[in-house]
This record gives sequence, structure tokens and C-alpha cells, in this order.
Amino acid sequence: MAKKNYYAVKIGRVTGIYETWVECQKQINGYTGAVYKGFATKEEAEQFIGDTSSLPVVQSENSNLDIKDYLSKLDEETLVAFVDGSYDEKSKVYGYGVVLVSKDGTTEEIIGSDNNKDYVDTRNVAGEIEGVQSAITHAVGKGYKRIAIFYDYTGIEKWASGEWNAKAAIAKDYVVFITDMRRCIDIEYHKVKAHSGIEYNEKADELAKRSLLKKGIKNSSDGCVTITGIAMDEFESIFELLMISNPVIKVKGVGEVKKCTNYIISLNNDRVVVSCWKKGTTTIQGKQSKLLEELMMLVVELLPGNGEVVELLNDYHEVIIEQHNIDVKFSNLIPHFTKSKTNDQKLINALNQAVYNTMLKGDRPEYTDLATPALRAIEYYLYKVFINKGIMSVDDKRHGFWCFEPVPGYDNVYQIKKNQYEVLFSRDELLYINELYNFYYNNRHTLNHWNKDSKLTRDLKTMEEARSLIISNLALIDKYYTVF
Repeated sequence: MAKKNYYAVKIGRVTGIYETWVECQKQINGYTGAVYKGFATKEEAEQFIGDTSSLPVVQSENSNLDIKDYLSKLDEETLVAFVDGSYDEKSKVYGYGVVLVSKDGTTEEIIGSDNNKDYVDTRNVAGEIEGVQSAITHAVGKGYKRIAIFYDYTGIEKWASGEWNAKAAIAKDYVVFITDMRRCIDIEYHKVKAHSGIEYNEKADELAKRSLLKKGIKNSSDGCVTITGIAMDEFESIFELLMISNPVIKVKGVGEVKKCTNYIISLNNDRVVVSCWKKGTTTIQGKQSKLLEELMMLVVELLPGNGEVVELLNDYHEVIIEQHNIDVKFSNLIPHFTKSKTNDQKLINALNQAVYNTMLKGDRPEYTDLATPALRAIEYYLYKVFINKGIMSVDDKRHGFWCFEPVPGYDNVYQIKKNQYEVLFSRDELLYINELYNFYYNNRHTLNHWNKDSKLTRDLKTMEEARSLIISNLALIDKYYTVF
């Protein structure tokens, strides 16, 4: 009698072909209506399951799982996720790292962290569970029919299969999540020994650790803003941008103390202290001022996503504006925005900050700084147009927009230099680029720089004035997507 080397599970917890009866039993024991059968050859097992010629064989846990071979046999409907969790005792924050691999070998990475008081007592297990949930949600959103989870902690599979009784809050919520998700996608699990040298698993572990230094902020009670995950050299780039935007701004390094480099940034009587720690944490402290607002605007641009932007701005302004409401407002103010034309995270962050600023309320000494992110975003579009038209290059050393000239007979009205560049634009493009630059010039220069003629220097005195200017600015930006 032929030995049955392959066990095909057609209906069970995880459909697939297994090399041992023990592995097969995990998928069928206690599963109502399970359908399975043993075969001498893999081909017979595949025929039993159906059209699964590319379904990989899942080797037993005790064997050396050949990840490369497994991935080489993926079908287009299956996504593989390597997941790991982490925990920081000092901050009581757990995190996760996920590496996603698809049939064509492309990879994506997901990191995240949280400090949910109901979950935090499970430490890195909470991180790994949230990583699994993030991976599954991603797969469902992308239209995959199956996801293979390579995990470290045994409970990831045991709770999902019902072998372990879910007692902890996060385990109970996880079981509910998996039950719901199984209506949308097939989920299979593979145990990976921790620190076993598997490339993708080690990467997930690295990401999980990095998630605890995810770029974000927490605002302390003494008015000091703490930012994690932005490197010292990135802050030094911010300092350079500040001094370029306003030569009056001074940045002074005041030495290194206990692995911390301190900088004092000053503008007239305003001063901000920035302390960059080698461990990846930076603190910013200073009173409310144009200088602090300009610095925070540049910090926002370096954050990795919309969630971190909203978190920072909410803490900084000490208000709560929900991400969903900002997304709706963004769609209303910039309805034609598309990442296919301008997929740049710094730009997206600046636009989100501009939209956020239209939603602020309350009194302030003055409101000029609220308009700055939107005006700065215009620079991106001007440079993009000129680079695409060959007027400028990415590494052009010249600053400013030297390709415009004054319109004869008009004060503070400019046009693209006719004899040199006008032929590069269509009529609609020409009208738009001139309109965009004149809006930029007559607002950015008068609001953010002190001119020799004081009459050309102005401040925004009311919230409504600032809001109106930002909305007009964003309307012009939206027009870019209909012209180019």
C-alpha cells in the first residue's frame, strides 16, 4: 500500500497541502464539515483540492522551512506577511514590523506602535497581534484572496484556531477580528522560530524595533515638544532651510552634553532651543512665535504620514481635530489632487497642514504663520513645472524663480520671460503659471519677509483673513491638476 505523503485539506481552517498528518490535524480537528484526504503524490493532492497548481506545500514545523521555495510557488491571489512585535519598558509602548511579499517578489513594509492601556500588559505580543491585523487588513484592501502569516508567538495561531482560550483583552479582540476577516480572505499560519536567520523575519524584527522610534511627537506638560525618529542630520537640514528663508535667523550649536547636542535658534528677540539626542529623540522648546511656527512647519514635512502630521499638530495647538474630518476637508479644497502626478510625502504633509490650519479656531497674537505651509507648497509646483519644461534642473544651484520678469507698466506683476521660455507653454499653461507665481510673490514675500519698504510688509490680523488666503491658495494648487 502506497504511503500517504501528502494530506490535502479542501475545507478546513487553512486550505492547503500538508506533509504530515499532525499538521493536517491542526486544520481539521474541531472544524465542522472539514473535507480532507491523503495521497501518495502531490499531483493527486492538487487535483483533489482543485485548481491549486501554484499552492505551496507547507512543511512541518520541525523541518527547515525553505522560504525561497515557498515564495517561488506563490500564486497572484496570495500575499505573504512576516510579522514581529516589540515593546519598550520605559515608555510602555508596543510596536510591530511587517514585511509583505507578493508573487513577483516585490516587498512592502509596515510599521506601527501604540500604548493602548487595555493591551499594553501583553507587551510585544500586543505588537505582533496588531501587526498581523494590519497585514490582513492590507491584503483585504488590495483584493488578495489568501494571506500567509509567518509569525513568532505561538498564540497568533492558537487563539485564531481556538486551541487556546482567549482570556486577555487583546486576545479576545483578535479572535473577533480573525472571525470577521475570514469572511473576506483565507488566512493560513506558519510558525517561524525567532531569530532563526530567515531574511524576511529578521527584517520584520528590525522594523518592529524601529517602530518604537517611529517619527511622531508627544507634548509634555512644560510646553516642550518631543519628537522621535527624525535624525540629527535632518534637523541640520531644517536649520539650513530656516537660514535660507530668512538670513536674519541665527543657529548656534552650544556643544554636546551627555550624548545630546543643543542648538539655539534666534530671530530678533525670539529664541528656540533644540536638543538632539543620539538615541533618536529631539526636544523643541520655545514660546509661541513666527520662528517656532516656521521650525514646526519644516518638522511636519519630515513626518512619514498623515496620522503623524495630525498627531503633532493636535498636540502642538492643544486641540483635537479628527483625521477623517481633515481628509474630507482636503477632498473639498483640493478635489483634483492625485498622487499619480505629485506623490511626494513632504508636499502631502504641507498640504495636510494647510488644510488643518483652515479648521483652527480661537484667538492668536497674529495669524500669518497659518498661511505659510500653503504658500510654501506653491514653491513645489513652480519647481516641478520648470524642471519638467527643462527650464531648471534638479541640481540647479540658483535659488528663486529667476525665469520671471516684470510686466511693463504694472507694479509687482510678473510674467514668464517671453523671449526665452514662453514658447514652452500652451496658452492655458502660460496663464496658469503666471497667475500662480504672482499669487506666490505678492503673498509669500509680503507676509514672510521684512521689505525695505514697510508698506510692502504685512501681517494677517484675523483667523478669517488667514483662512481665506489659504483656501484661495489651495484653489490655485488644485487648478494645477486640471492644467498640467
